[in-house]
Amino acid sequence: MKIHQVTMTGFGPYRGTETVDFDAFDDDGIFLITGRTGAGKTSILDAVTYALFGSVPRYEGGAGEKVRSDHIGPTDPCRVVVELSTADGRFRVTRSPAHLRPKQRGSGTTTAPPTFELARQDGDDWEVVESKTGNAEVRIEEIVRLTAKQFLQVILLAQGQFQEFLVATSDKRRELLRMLFDTRRFSDYSEALDERARTLGERLAVSSAAIGTHTTSLAGETQHELPDTVDPVTGEGVGEWVDDVVARHAETVDDAVAQRRVTEAALETARTTHDEARTLRGRQDRRADVLRRQADLELVRPEIDEARIRLAEARRAAHVWHRIEAARDALRAEQDAEQRHRTADERFRALLPNEPTDADALSASVQQWSELLGSLRESAEREKALDDLQQAVLDASTALASFDEQVAEQTEARAALRARRDEVRTSMPALEQRAGGIVAAEQTLTALRGRLEAARSADRTTVRIEQAERRRLDAGREVTRASARRDEVRAQQRAGFAGVLAQGLEPDEHCPVCGSTSHPSPAALAADHVDEGDVDRAEADFEVAMRASFAADGDLKELVNRLTTEREAAGDETSETLTALVADAELAAHDATEAVAELHLAQQSLEQLTADVDALTEQISSAQQRRATLVAEEAAATRSRDEAVRSLTAARGDHDSVAERLAAVTAHVRAGRALIESTAALAESAEHIEAAHQLLAAALVEHEFDDAATAEAARLSSREQSDLETRLADHDGEARAVATTLASADLHDLPDEPVDLEGPRAVLAAADAADKQAVAAESTARQRLATVDRLATQIREALAAAGGLRDEHAVVHRLASTVRGQTPNTMKMALETFALAAELEEIVRAANSRLIEMTGGRYEFLHSDALAGRGAQSGLALDVLDAYTGETRPPQSLSGGEKFQASLALALGLAEVLTNRAGGIRLDTLFIDEGFGSLDADTLETTMTTLDNLREGGRTIGLISHVEAMKESIPAQLFVDRTEGGWSTIRTSRQG
Repeated sequence: MKIHQVTMTGFGPYRGTETVDFDAFDDDGIFLITGRTGAGKTSILDAVTYALFGSVPRYEGGAGEKVRSDHIGPTDPCRVVVELSTADGRFRVTRSPAHLRPKQRGSGTTTAPPTFELARQDGDDWEVVESKTGNAEVRIEEIVRLTAKQFLQVILLAQGQFQEFLVATSDKRRELLRMLFDTRRFSDYSEALDERARTLGERLAVSSAAIGTHTTSLAGETQHELPDTVDPVTGEGVGEWVDDVVARHAETVDDAVAQRRVTEAALETARTTHDEARTLRGRQDRRADVLRRQADLELVRPEIDEARIRLAEARRAAHVWHRIEAARDALRAEQDAEQRHRTADERFRALLPNEPTDADALSASVQQWSELLGSLRESAEREKALDDLQQAVLDASTALASFDEQVAEQTEARAALRARRDEVRTSMPALEQRAGGIVAAEQTLTALRGRLEAARSADRTTVRIEQAERRRLDAGREVTRASARRDEVRAQQRAGFAGVLAQGLEPDEHCPVCGSTSHPSPAALAADHVDEGDVDRAEADFEVAMRASFAADGDLKELVNRLTTEREAAGDETSETLTALVADAELAAHDATEAVAELHLAQQSLEQLTADVDALTEQISSAQQRRATLVAEEAAATRSRDEAVRSLTAARGDHDSVAERLAAVTAHVRAGRALIESTAALAESAEHIEAAHQLLAAALVEHEFDDAATAEAARLSSREQSDLETRLADHDGEARAVATTLASADLHDLPDEPVDLEGPRAVLAAADAADKQAVAAESTARQRLATVDRLATQIREALAAAGGLRDEHAVVHRLASTVRGQTPNTMKMALETFALAAELEEIVRAANSRLIEMTGGRYEFLHSDALAGRGAQSGLALDVLDAYTGETRPPQSLSGGEKFQASLALALGLAEVLTNRAGGIRLDTLFIDEGFGSLDADTLETTMTTLDNLREGGRTIGLISHVEAMKESIPAQLFVDRTEGGWSTIRTSRQG
């Protein structure tokens, strides 16, 4: 990665726009950034860091408005632009901070949101690939493949910070390496092991408790006390005791089964004896019952014989009965024919007293009247239609008059419609003008509503930011409290080391401190001494507090970015202002909507009015043709009426109307026909009655009856005959059944005296009671055995589960402790620390090649994984080997210049390892801020030689210093000058 240029406007000490072109120093390789103290040398590097990551090393917790120059006004811009290139291309990053500015409307101030833009060079143009501040961190890390912390350790070695890694304690060095190499997966794995061990412990406790509960239940169920050899907590002896209890209950069940089989055999014998006695007694009872039924049948035999005779007579009478009914029907028919003939004769003579009634004359008269009826019916129909013809004439006259009136009304209506159409046409231009603004009004309303929602969301986010700031403050206090507690525990541990050591002293054994075998006054172990577990818990509490603090910082940063985005979306307006603007826009949109609706109605009305006018015009134009038709219809109706009057006058004859004459002739025809038909029916009925009497006499002779009355007396109704037949059939069936039963073999050879049943019944009852008692005893024994088996199975399952859990818990607990760096981990090195120690070895290897060169071979880093004391984590110790003395020294013992050299070598080594971890990215730009003033001339020259070797491959190195010797040795320089007004400017110079 190479940084080409940085442009600062209103940033830090720079009021105007200052541009630094780092490409201008490519040929030089090393350039110096110099100037008076406080002029703003470091601000150049701050600008690079701020543009990329939105933060500045000297401002913890973010930069915010702190980077804005104090020399600019509230409306002046503050902006940093950095151009850099990576393997993915050349990019331009532009960033500006949030700040207070005057409101565009009204008085007061509002917060202008921060801005961010990432652009990629495409030929001579720049293509914007990201402009959301919320995505800035992710997009920058994708390009440079370094986090902000890694960037400061690899490219920009900030003032005073790159020595932090050299002199840090093991714990502090572990935190720094953890952030740089992201080894959280190892701590996550350790926490997962701890959680798994805890879960297994809880499950083991539950299984052990289950063993105790089930064992106690089994002892209570069987009333067996637990032997002293049984321990329900550990499970020792439980299995053997359970097996013994189950075996004893199984023996009890076997005894109960044997006893139940004995009682079952006795019950079967008693039941057989009782059944045989009951069967014999039943045969005796059945024979006695049949004999009683036989006696009852003999008593009713005379009645049965009489019933048989009565049934035979009824069956003969049934064959004659239909002839009797036929003779009676013929007699009634003759009487009805005589009555109808008398009635028809009386009616005919009443109508036509002088008309002859002999058959021939009467038939001729009826024929003549029937022929007259046809013509009279036609005339009667014409007479009925006469009123309709009269009405048709009247309707035609009325229609003609109504038509003339309607044409006049249509002419008047057409004039009114034309006037209304002209009014609508006049109002339409104004409506079209009002409706034309609806699209713009709706677009404005939609945009304002979106901005209003963003403003309201920003109000809610502001409240959440206040809450997040309070949580961050609380988390910081908790970090302070946990840190103080950790220091306190460590101090207590150190104070109690002598007492802990004294606990391990043995008489005549060497003291591990002084070597003496005499221990006259061993230190006492303090009552409040702390062990490794107390220290580990304090460390864990501190780490939890730190993670909570980091989380609170992250939450606050996320909310601030969200607020910035929401305020951008709201256009820097408050929700109150936008609410008023939305209300005005809604009124404008509503007015335009109403105008559109009114214009639509007006257009529909105009179309309808035009159609109505055209329709009336068409109707009026065709009126004359319709009037001629109506005149012709009136003349035709008058002619039809006159012709009908002449025809009906002839048809009436002497009657008042054709209908009256038609009714009279119709009555003559009906009376004549009725008299003819009744005369014929009377003659026919006389013939039928004679035939019926002859057939009846023959039937009486055939079935041996003296007369019809005798046959009718012998007749029975269908129900009576059926009842009598059923009674006889039942009697005969019963007699046959009695005879059959008495003839059966099982009713022969029976004792006369009834068999006794009480003795066998008593024996059966006693055997049944004994068997039920045996069955109940067996059931009780089996139920208890089932309960014992169930509890035994639960105990065995719990024992098996507890055994497996106990073994698994021991393995997981040991592994978790080892991964945490606790016993049995003899190195006291946690897994994460082990991984970091491997990274530290790589860093030391890379750093030594430069430290040996800068110190002329005197100093060399040594990484130690020796066991640390006082509860500290091992594996991250760092010492310096002094080749002059052959002794190792702590880095804190180095002089200022030596410490600078060691820190610089370590920082360069760390940068090399980090770049390899980031995919082997190439670093073409490096900045080192201060520290050279602590070097003497020879050391400075050696250090500069080492740095000069870094130029190989086209790398450019920027050094920040005010040391005169460096000004003389480095020709390419950037001067930061402070003006009389207090702000700074930048100029480029090359010496010599």
